[in-house]
Amino acid sequence: MPNSIPQHEQDLFKQAVLQHITTRLTSEDWEAFRYHWCMVNQRMDPEEDPNPELTPDQLVNETLTSMRNEVPHLLKRLGKQIEVVGEASGQSIYFAQRAGYYFWSPQPDGGLMLDVNLCFPSYPCGW
Repeated sequence: MPNSIPQHEQDLFKQAVLQHITTRLTSEDWEAFRYHWCMVNQRMDPEEDPNPELTPDQLVNETLTSMRNEVPHLLKRLGKQIEVVGEASGQSIYFAQRAGYYFWSPQPDGGLMLDVNLCFPSYPCGW
């Protein structure tokens, strides 16, 4: 993909997200996001069997996406529900707790951003 985020920066983001999931999310939080994913997915695509047993590593690898940098917009829109959970390449990695949504960009404005949605592929529950 042209203008993509370099692999080593993607790896930094994924490592920070995995560390947050495994050390800071309670098992109840993790299960709630997986339950939400299963319930919404069954309504969205009843033919597909949900897999709530994905490990955090599997989920992060499956749900990592790249899109136009929306970090400034998301910070404004989601406001106080966002916490900083790490840093990569000098930029904060954000987590919207109610939504189960991680996002980060190596550039403050413009470029691309990476995100991970714990409720993938449905919209996060706080959206």
